[in-house]
Amino acid sequence: HIGHKLLLTLALMWAKEKVTCGITTATMLTKKAYSECLEPLETRTAKVVEFCQRVRRGIEVNVVPISDPFGPTITEPVLDALVVSRETSKGGDAINQKRRELGMSQVAIYEIGLAGSTDANSKISSTTIRQFLATGANNFALFHSNS
Repeated sequence: HIGHKLLLTLALMWAKEKVTCGITTATMLTKKAYSECLEPLETRTAKVVEFCQRVRRGIEVNVVPISDPFGPTITEPVLDALVVSRETSKGGDAINQKRRELGMSQVAIYEIGLAGSTDANSKISSTTIRQFLATGANNFALFHSNS
């Protein structure tokens, strides 16, 4: 969705040589709402690679399946930056804490706002999109505002 595309686009623009993108495996997604609407890992991986190649040709794209909250951020010492949303910024802090514990250098954390909103109650999310697909709602609003 647009939020993930924004994260990827910024990572691609800021990266010099390579972007590593973690894609969650089914084991991490089983408790997600409407998980039956998730595309297979292979499909999601191919879409990420295709998107990245359209946005920035020539950069190396490394897509890694992740089955824990840290993924390659605590196994690849060469990573030097992480692009997160406001919603996932605490995960970036946890990654740096774990890297410290492992004797690895810290990653720079670049935080962006939530796509489609000014607050967490009106954001675009994967769950919201899956809900739309699962319910087939005719009058479903991806954007809702409290104002």
